Amino acid sequence: MTAVLTIKGVRKTYIQGPKRLEVLHGVSLGVAPGEIVGLMGQSGAGKSTLLHIAGLLEHADAGEIVIAGRPLTATSERERTRVRRDMIGFVYQFHHLLPEFTALENVAMPRRIAGASPAAAVARARDLLDRMGLGERLDHRPAELSGGEQQRVAIARALANEPAISTRRRRTGCSTCWWRSLASIPLPRSSPPTMPRLRAAWTGRCI
Repeated sequence: MTAVLTIKGVRKTYIQGPKRLEVLHGVSLGVAPGEIVGLMGQSGAGKSTLLHIAGLLEHADAGEIVIAGRPLTATSERERTRVRRDMIGFVYQFHHLLPEFTALENVAMPRRIAGASPAAAVARARDLLDRMGLGERLDHRPAELSGGEQQRVAIARALANEPAISTRRRRTGCSTCWWRSLASIPLPRSSPPTMPRLRAAWTGRCI
C-alpha cells in the first residue's frame, strides 16, 4: 500500500541573529492511508515545524516530501498551493472561521475555491455539518456558536475537499468520529540531544 505521506531526511534550521537553531535533523517517516498518528512533545521540540513542512506551508532546508506518491519538494509555489487546496486539510489551534459568513458558507468555501458549483459545494458542506451534529446551526455565524461548535465547523471545513491527509494542532474533543478515517501527520521518535525528545504514538482510534 502506497503511503499517503512520506517524509525523507527533512532538516530545518532557523537563524536567530548570530545563533542557529537546528529544529529537525533528518526526519524520515511514512503514514499509511487511514492511519491516525498522535504527536506529543514539549514546546520547542519541532511539532509545528514538521506539520508546516509536511503540509507545504513551509520549506525544509533539505529532504523530500511525498504526498500520495507525488514528490513535492521541488515543485513551484503555484503547484504547492494547489496541492494544499486539494489534498491537505488543516485544523488550526484556533478555528479561524470567517466571521462574516455562516457555518454553511465557511465550509462550502474551500469547495467553491476548488471549482465546484455552488450547489455541489453547499451540498457537501451541509452533509459534513449534519454529520458533525450541526444540522440546526447551518445559518449561524461563528460568533453565534459555542467554542466546540466553532471547532467542529473548522473540522468540517478541513474535510470539504476530501483531502488525502489532514493535520490538526492540539486536541479537539469533538473530532473523535472523523479522525478514525483520516491520516494525521506524526513527528519523529527522536530529536537532537539539544532539543526536547519527541514522542509519537500510533493509534487506530481517537478517544
